[in-house]
Amino acid sequence: MKLDYKIKENLTDTENYILKVIENDENIYNYSIEQLAKKCHTSRTTVLRLSKKLGFKGYSELKYFLKNTKNQKNNSIDEKIKELLKKDFKLNEFYEIIDKSKKIYIFAKDFNSILIAKYLKKLFFQIKRTCFIYDGSSEIEQILTRINKNDMLLIIELSETENTKIVKSSYIKSKNKVFLSKNKKLIEIADYILPIEYNEDNTMYLSQIFLQLDLIFRRKNEKF
Repeated sequence: MKLDYKIKENLTDTENYILKVIENDENIYNYSIEQLAKKCHTSRTTVLRLSKKLGFKGYSELKYFLKNTKNQKNNSIDEKIKELLKKDFKLNEFYEIIDKSKKIYIFAKDFNSILIAKYLKKLFFQIKRTCFIYDGSSEIEQILTRINKNDMLLIIELSETENTKIVKSSYIKSKNKVFLSKNKKLIEIADYILPIEYNEDNTMYLSQIFLQLDLIFRRKNEKF
């Protein structure tokens, strides 16, 4: 059984937040259901309901699964890096943009995009880059005027609908534009598209995105 989570409306915001904690807390295997609920500022019932949504009988079975797949995941990470590097994603272009960017501005407008933005901020912090997150598109015009040629603009747009404020902005032309998106209009104006591979049915899992970002930044870390 794979612990993958589709980015769609079948999970609540609270459940998505619990997933983020589960995926990123190294001590998750030691938490009781009450401790996890307290850490996530939610109830025991919510954690139990999420466990069942993921296909487990309860939280104990979920925790057992996580503990027993930890070593398998660690052992396979190098193979996944090799697979990533075999593909022509031109990662050096992304690394060059990072190297010349003094500040990084990330825009994310929905709950899942914001989770990804916060995860990216942690990865950028590890390579000593200053990063700012803005949640919403209402202020993008104002912020774009502050970004100069030595900064990076990173936009996370999981929807395929056109974001007209971004596409039509006259300020965006001169920025170092990196997008995590499958929006065709954004792809056309991007300097670089983060190489996140989608499933055959064009869906994506939050855990898959985090793993792929980890691989990209791990290679960047190795270049230091």
